[in-house]
Amino acid sequence: MPGEPRRRILNLGLSALVLVLAALVAWQAPGWFSLPEPAPAKGLRSSPPAPTAPPAASAQRNPFLAPAGRAPLPVRSPELGVTVYGVVIGGDQRLVLAGLGSGGTVRRLRPGDRLGPYRIEEIYPDRLVLRRSRGGPRRVIRWLKRSP
Repeated sequence: MPGEPRRRILNLGLSALVLVLAALVAWQAPGWFSLPEPAPAKGLRSSPPAPTAPPAASAQRNPFLAPAGRAPLPVRSPELGVTVYGVVIGGDQRLVLAGLGSGGTVRRLRPGDRLGPYRIEEIYPDRLVLRRSRGGPRRVIRWLKRSP
């Protein structure tokens, strides 16, 4: 056939071109899928700052201890027979975690709730105000020491 050698040459040339392109792709492919190294940010240090000593006031204050002048909770009032375990004040809600005696059930109480013979009148961050009956004397359990 008269066009046979011409097709063979064309097929060999195209095959060689495909092989060259495949070699180039294999050689460049790892660079196509890797990310470039990020440039360092302008105006920032490349290493973290050296540690500094904490201020003297905060070095002496442990945030996990009760503030100065406060007795740690729970606070038991032996004359009333009530133990206060904690106070939660947030927004317009005030709750006290309290129970009767030292090993009684801890209850979550709001102003107006009853705790044994007492009614919870007011809840503050430093004290709990109770009343035994209407018109009866107010009883206060404090866990903030009064200044002399």
